[in-house]
Amino acid sequence: VSTQSTGEKYLISFDGMATKSTPEVSEACRKLIEKSWNLPSCSFKLLKQSENNTYLVETGEKKYILRLTPHHHRTKEAIQAEIDFILLIANLTSPSVRLCVPIPLASNVNEYITSIDPYNSSKEFFAVLFTHARGKIGTEKWCGLFDDKVVAVYGKALAELHNAISAKGNHPEKWSAIEKNVPSFSQTHGGALDIEKIRKRAESGHGIFPVLLKEWEERISPFLSSIERNATVYGLSLIHISEPTRLLS
Repeated sequence: VSTQSTGEKYLISFDGMATKSTPEVSEACRKLIEKSWNLPSCSFKLLKQSENNTYLVETGEKKYILRLTPHHHRTKEAIQAEIDFILLIANLTSPSVRLCVPIPLASNVNEYITSIDPYNSSKEFFAVLFTHARGKIGTEKWCGLFDDKVVAVYGKALAELHNAISAKGNHPEKWSAIEKNVPSFSQTHGGALDIEKIRKRAESGHGIFPVLLKEWEERISPFLSSIERNATVYGLSLIHISEPTRLLS
């Protein structure tokens, strides 16, 4: 749709799911992305809008994932640390675990990040291009979550990632250095995953937090405490904290 006053185009929904209004990437941005990664003419489709805006980039038969992160949300050092983590982990996982690794810029094989104004809004974003995950979504319509084989394979892949992380990518000094630039997972979404922040918000009766705290104390915490750390157990645990209605249902 286009606004009547300026004619600026906005994407309102995709695949039948409502999203916040997100401007389409500008033509200048398209050309800069194509030049930065030496790509032929590209099309862009918004996949997800959250703390990052994520796009599917298609060039003929090839697909990529573009992640745009606003400057106010993450520093360049933090994003570079994420990239370094992925590259270290990729060296330790088997070919069956196909990580979506970042793609270096065409101008420098050691650089992965460029800064752009994707919406002609005078707001800069850090752009990183990743390889695209091949195959189909195993959890589409939740079907995969009820298939023991899918859950086992998913759990085994996660176990490989955890082992690679435990080994600190076989480069503990480099790992420890880049670790300092990455925020804790509990800081994501304004601390929504920090149990102490959940507890404080629950005490004030704020939103869904009393429900989350009850689930944590009665089910999640006892379950985690019951797992043997060295046991060979593969499985999947999922909480979609950004969709409280789904969580409640």
